[in-house]
Amino acid sequence: MHKTTIIADIIIVIIGTLIAVFILIFPFFFSVRGAVFVKEKAAKITIAVFGIVVYKRKTKIRLSSLVKSFGGKNPFTTVPKISVLSVNAIINTGIEDDIFLPIMTISAFTTAKNTIFNVLHENKPYLKLNCDVNVFSGKNLLDIFLRVKAVINIIDVIKYLFQILSEKLYNAIGKK
Repeated sequence: MHKTTIIADIIIVIIGTLIAVFILIFPFFFSVRGAVFVKEKAAKITIAVFGIVVYKRKTKIRLSSLVKSFGGKNPFTTVPKISVLSVNAIINTGIEDDIFLPIMTISAFTTAKNTIFNVLHENKPYLKLNCDVNVFSGKNLLDIFLRVKAVINIIDVIKYLFQILSEKLYNAIGKK
C-alpha cells in the first residue's frame, strides 16, 4: 500500500511539473489597438489576449507633453522577447485649403511608410506589414489607427519583472 501511494505521488508531481512547464512556455497571443485623433486631441488604446479585451482606455492628450516624453528613457528597450507578428495601420489625413498639399502629404506618408517597412522587413522577414493612407480633400484631419499582433510567454514576463525588481533594489541599495 505504501509503495503505491509513493508511485502515485511521483506521477502527480511529474504531471504537475509538465503542466507548469507547458504553461510557462505556452505562447500568449495578444493584440494592441491604438487610435490617435489629432483634431480632438484624444487617444484610445485596447489590449486583448486571445481576442478577449483585458484593457481599454480613452484619454485626452496634450501634444506638448507627448513630444517631451520622447526624450525620456524608453521602458520597452529591456523587453527582449515580445515577438511582433503583424502591424496594420490606417492613416486618414486631409487638407482643406490647398490643392497640392494633399498630394504632397500622401507622397510624404508613402515615402515614410516604404522606408520604415523596408527596414523592418529586412530585419524581420516574417513580419506582416500593412499601411493604408487615405487623403480626404476639403477636410482638415489627421487620424492614425494602429493594430499590432504579438506573442509572448510567461517566462519572459517573469524575467522582465525580475529585471525591473532587481534594478529597483540595486538603485535603493546604492542610495544608502
